[in-house]
Amino acid sequence: MTEYVEIDKSDIEIDFVIKEDDGLAWYEDNRIIINARWLTNHPPDLREVIEEINKSIIHEIIEHCYGLGHKVAMLAEHLLFSSK
Repeated sequence: MTEYVEIDKSDIEIDFVIKEDDGLAWYEDNRIIINARWLTNHPPDLREVIEEINKSIIHEIIEHCYGLGHKVAMLAEHLLFSSK
């Protein structure tokens, strides 16, 4: 399980980067980093891009800020964003 990080959740920053080899999002030094390289659709659909950003932010907060782990974060994503 991911280690719990004691932080003031109001101080979390969100940064956007473009990197070749990293995943869509990660948590580092009280920041959620979104890799815009993975937010491309052909043709681009702004709604899908916004949904992916929202999923990533929620996932990183649940997994790292609250320390509930990857599986719980995936479940939360599914519950919040699944249309089925």
